[in-house]
Amino acid sequence: MLSYHDIHHPDSTFLIEETNQYVMNLMRENHNIIFQHLQVTLAIKDYNLNATARHDVDLIIMDL
Repeated sequence: MLSYHDIHHPDSTFLIEETNQYVMNLMRENHNIIFQHLQVTLAIKDYNLNATARHDVDLIIMDL
């Protein structure tokens, strides 16, 4: 599915699971004042000098 270079799947899965858990915990809090306006931003840095283009992050986005 990834066209430029592989993303280490256990790492990407870990990011998704941790983000999901964080959001669920945030939504459960009694004093949560942003429950209707939640924006989650995932920033990925590419340090692979052999990469020819930007990340193909469809794999990560479809799991969120």
